[in-house]
Amino acid sequence: MYESHFGLSGPPFQLNPDPAFYFDSRGHSSALAYLKFGVHQGEGFIVVTGEIGAGKTTLVRTLLRELDPEKVVAAQIVSTQLEAGDLLRSVVTAFGISSGSLSKADLIATIEGFLTLLATKNRRALLIVDEAQNLSREAVEELRMLSNFQLGNQALLQSFLVGQPELRTILTSKSMEQFRQRVIASCHLGPMDRAETRAYIEHRLQHVGWQGHNPAFDATAFDEVFRWTSGVPRRINILCNRLLLAAFLSGRQEIDAPLVAQTARELRAEIGESVVAPPLSDAPSDGVSSTAVAPSIVGDNAGASADEPARPRPEPPARGVAGPVLCIVGGRSNYIKMIPLLRALAARQDVPQPLLVQTGRLIGLNITGAAAPDLGLPQADFNLGVESASHAVQTAEVMKRFEPLVDEYRPSAVIVVGSSDSALACSLVACKKAVPVLHIEAGLRSFDRSMPDEINRVLTDQLADVLYTTGRSAHYTLTREGVPADRVQFVGNLLVDSLRLILPVAPHPGETLRRAGVPPEYLQNKNGYGLVLVNHPANLDSRAALSEALSVLRQVSRDCPLVWPMHPTTRAKIDSFGLQSMLDDARVFFMPLLGYLETVALLSMATCVLTDSISVQEEAAALGVSCLTMGSHTAVPVSIEQGASAQVGQSSHHVMHALNDILKSGGRRGMAPEFWDGYTADRIAQHLAGWMRQRGVASRDRALNEAHV
Repeated sequence: MYESHFGLSGPPFQLNPDPAFYFDSRGHSSALAYLKFGVHQGEGFIVVTGEIGAGKTTLVRTLLRELDPEKVVAAQIVSTQLEAGDLLRSVVTAFGISSGSLSKADLIATIEGFLTLLATKNRRALLIVDEAQNLSREAVEELRMLSNFQLGNQALLQSFLVGQPELRTILTSKSMEQFRQRVIASCHLGPMDRAETRAYIEHRLQHVGWQGHNPAFDATAFDEVFRWTSGVPRRINILCNRLLLAAFLSGRQEIDAPLVAQTARELRAEIGESVVAPPLSDAPSDGVSSTAVAPSIVGDNAGASADEPARPRPEPPARGVAGPVLCIVGGRSNYIKMIPLLRALAARQDVPQPLLVQTGRLIGLNITGAAAPDLGLPQADFNLGVESASHAVQTAEVMKRFEPLVDEYRPSAVIVVGSSDSALACSLVACKKAVPVLHIEAGLRSFDRSMPDEINRVLTDQLADVLYTTGRSAHYTLTREGVPADRVQFVGNLLVDSLRLILPVAPHPGETLRRAGVPPEYLQNKNGYGLVLVNHPANLDSRAALSEALSVLRQVSRDCPLVWPMHPTTRAKIDSFGLQSMLDDARVFFMPLLGYLETVALLSMATCVLTDSISVQEEAAALGVSCLTMGSHTAVPVSIEQGASAQVGQSSHHVMHALNDILKSGGRRGMAPEFWDGYTADRIAQHLAGWMRQRGVASRDRALNEAHV
């Protein structure tokens, strides 16, 4: 109706999924990459989930359009409460096989014969099941059985399951263990952020000939669309379609925020939804968050404390009102990882209020630069003020100061991250007070009981009521240690959520290196540059250890120039030991410690990173950067199994061998580990909401209503 009026060649916001309008958002780009990876593998299952209207069907149709029908025979079925027998008949129909009224056994034999015939013609079969959350468990099992068909070593059928988040609940149940072993990749489509929402609207308009005017969109109109749609593509299409119609009918040439708000209210009133404007933020109002803050990479003792005074102390909950969820951070790394979870929990109304408890000073949280204010770093609601001390003293002091807080605020749950003394101390207090403990990054082990962190990990896992893991291997560790499977949830890595926000706003590495005076040839080298990040300067305290490390770096720099943001303590040791001459003819550039934004950007563009830090291994795996771990620290298993890490110790032979492999291959980029997709905070928040409902904990809406009765 309005297309010809505005000079458009067609409707820009139709609801019918059309791959011609595919928009390569961050989430869709990642999901499409997973699908293409799956097609390349030619076996197993790929699982794609997303909320209603997230663009799952468009994504699948985009993939299908790119496939060569001479090589891949694709069939698609839409599940509507299909049982096992119905599923087999639907598969036969989707592939165009004549079946008649065959029995189940005959259907299976017919499918196998068809798939075998394709394989003899060097063609592969791909089955896409849409709305897969409606499949019964028996139907999922039938799909698994079909995946057993082989011709020699070649799998005859590959399947993609596409569905709403409930699909993950089905697949993570205990009875689905055999199926999960066949899943080679999975991803979740979240909503778009504010910037992507604007780009999405402009993309669809431009596809039908829009020139940026007639109608013109006021800058505030895009923000208002995001406010009312939370960045969900289908909601955007519905609202923008009505906006263009309203502008046409009223003879307007510009769409502004008031028109968006008025139109959105009319739409919501028509379907019985609330007409109150949601808050405008980059955290979608429906509880799904796609933004986070990145972790720190600089050393634990680096820089000055970035602590801010705690904000005004929250009021304790009234009687009968659910207590808050206390989120514990004992150090810089835990603080950064907790930020996306705080956002995800705060965006939901079906969990109690999250409050941040900081146990001591956050040393090394050196986040600076023009973009730093945009990150929205939260202040602690409570700061226990515990200073550094021995492990026993620090643990005891945290317990002593945390117990009165628990008594006063009666929390619904306590969330801890990692293996710090603070995590163990707060878990002990909560457990003794009958407060549930939720442990993030559970099941990680170095298997070295001489390390205090290892003791903390094991004890915290035993105390926790819910254990959230970053990789599936952690489940086997916890099972061996006697932790019941129903207490364990695989959610992914919060670190990746953090990295998703920081990289777009971080300064370009080239600019950082030029400002530091790094020679131009470092930037122009065909092998790129390597980054040295030493998080534990104490490891280089002795002359022998430092001399050995410098010798290794000197050899590495012959093939790949190195940039080393160096801790002042290490630089002083080099001078005091008279080791400056070891690097006189080496291509190793020393620079002062950088702010976090600069450091994470340098890491993201490096050919490789040499480090002594487990946390940097994890960060490198998340970024797909080759990581050579020096020293005796145990590597994060998933960073070696799926990521780009290699344990090389301080042997120059091992280091050079690993480096040569990297340079020959252009960098061992690895593959993104499962669920390292930027939506871990969403998964935790969603699981926590369901877990608390089962325990009868009041939601924030319900608690507020009861408090006013």
